[in-house]
Amino acid sequence: MIVWSAIRSFLAALVLAAVFGTIFTLESVYSNPGGIFRTEEGVQWQFVVDTFTSWFFPTLASCFGAFFVVVLAWRWIRHRVRRQ
Repeated sequence: MIVWSAIRSFLAALVLAAVFGTIFTLESVYSNPGGIFRTEEGVQWQFVVDTFTSWFFPTLASCFGAFFVVVLAWRWIRHRVRRQ
């Protein structure tokens, strides 16, 4: 049961991290601060990938931890209420 809770928490965190990473990367590319994303030569893809990963991985880790703690707390509370 805990394994399925971890898998569901990871999948939810994965989706949320992908959405946040995409939104903030697109916003950065669109606003092009300092001209680092787009130049006369075209799009600087290394900066685009760096920006996405800098949003994706921290969001994934923090959301997975938070979601998993909430799921475990919810399971513990339900178990306590059913025993009474």
